[in-house]
Amino acid sequence: MTPGGDKSSRRPDIIWRDADGKTHWGNVGQSGVKGKPVPREIKAMQDLNKIRSQYGVSGRVQFRSYNHPEQNAKSGGTHH
Repeated sequence: MTPGGDKSSRRPDIIWRDADGKTHWGNVGQSGVKGKPVPREIKAMQDLNKIRSQYGVSGRVQFRSYNHPEQNAKSGGTHH
């Protein structure tokens, strides 16, 4: 649930744990030519970032572009 968000319910596209056992969330979506998320993807990440601490996720939601994957490696795939 993402109360007070752009949508009332969201979920991350990807959930994983790193070698230190920390949980991370990721969002895969459409980006503009320079690899930045389009507005709807930004809204999704903003909604998820508001609730992530409730689920033990300390880091911000990471973004990966499906239509400009070449930008993922350049930017590290994150959007803050």
